Amino acid sequence: MLSVVLTIYNYEQFVTEAINSVLAQDFSDFEIIAVDDGSQDSSWEKINMIRDPRLKCIQQKNNGQLSAFATGIKHSCGDIICFMDADDLYPPGYLRTVNQCFQKYPDCGFLFTSVKYFGQKEELCRLYEQTSRIGNHGFSAALIHLWIGAPTSACAVRTHFAKRIFPLKACEAEWKTRADDILIWGADIVGCMKYFTPETFVLYRVHSNNCFFNKAQLTAIEKKKRSEAAVKACWYIRRKNGLSLSSLCKKEIQNRTYPWRITLLAYIKFLRSWQKEKHFLAECLKCFLLIIKSIFADKKICK
Repeated sequence: MLSVVLTIYNYEQFVTEAINSVLAQDFSDFEIIAVDDGSQDSSWEKINMIRDPRLKCIQQKNNGQLSAFATGIKHSCGDIICFMDADDLYPPGYLRTVNQCFQKYPDCGFLFTSVKYFGQKEELCRLYEQTSRIGNHGFSAALIHLWIGAPTSACAVRTHFAKRIFPLKACEAEWKTRADDILIWGADIVGCMKYFTPETFVLYRVHSNNCFFNKAQLTAIEKKKRSEAAVKACWYIRRKNGLSLSSLCKKEIQNRTYPWRITLLAYIKFLRSWQKEKHFLAECLKCFLLIIKSIFADKKICK
């Protein structure tokens, strides 16, 4: 079964269309967990007007998107969780294609798809031309916040991995919006093998209230706060799962697809964070040896 976690906040004009786009899918084994995050408009009334046994409606006070993710995951029954913003749409066949990808690639822990913008912008964004194994980059995600994924509605993750990321109560205040960043970093940190497929796409609505469109650039203070919030969230995910940086480094070296400079940049960032890391010297040495050994191994293969 697939669970669609739909998070809603003041999107009364879009939410009915979003839910109906899921209910109209040609894949039948799914549920929708619609989490209303304390909307002040008629969003809650709108979703309760839809009568379908596959739809479960949950209302909570306004704690933000990160909290809404956690609530949806907690009430999900599916083996795979698809995320959705209430202003986006699933095209016909989306859930069937997502399910087929997870079935075809058993090692896939996190899947993201193409995105087709509509509304104030019309464009199809496709990362690769064919289904691709992206690998796992937990070391770089934890340290330099390497972002490998797509907007919320184009992401799906196996439930047992999602429960290793969420909830993050200590971080909810800083992530009332853009919590898909936590999902994307967290998936790498907890060990998801990431895949991308161009075989389907989500319809991402571009309008005046998007977080990524029609917004002013962040100020220096806002960028600093966001960076601090990212460091905090990644640290909590690591602590929650008992993950050392050397264990993340080892897995990244074994399963990376991004160039060496990314891992090396993460290692340099690690060197600068010595005051915050337990067993810094031992971890630093382990990571250094892993990286050097792997670089020499790659050079031998190239020869």
